[in-house]
Amino acid sequence: PVAVELPAAPLDAGQQEPAPGPDAGAALAVVPRPVEPEPEERPAPKGPAVRRESPKRGVGYLSVDAVPWAKVLIGGNTIGETPIYAYPVKEGEALVVLQNPETGKEVRKKVRVVSGQKSVVKADLR
Repeated sequence: PVAVELPAAPLDAGQQEPAPGPDAGAALAVVPRPVEPEPEERPAPKGPAVRRESPKRGVGYLSVDAVPWAKVLIGGNTIGETPIYAYPVKEGEALVVLQNPETGKEVRKKVRVVSGQKSVVKADLR
């Protein structure tokens, strides 16, 4: 610590000199404080961050529906049950198979999938 001695201030008329205390005559120690940087202000986000991706090149989308309902296979892979919305499929020809085990019916449809385009397949399995 650095000791700094300050000169006594002149007394104004009517003021009394303070009574000497236990520290009378002691030097005043000045200890510098570290300066912390002020926090950087950042603008608040205007909404949730949403990443919008353009359709992948070479991929189209198939939506499949059936009456009453059907198990859906595309290219030999089981996708799920109807309705299926905008399922991504590689561009080209795709075989869509719809099966309903309750009615025992099956429908097979070949679909031309175009990159970035949506195609719809519907079937009646009653």
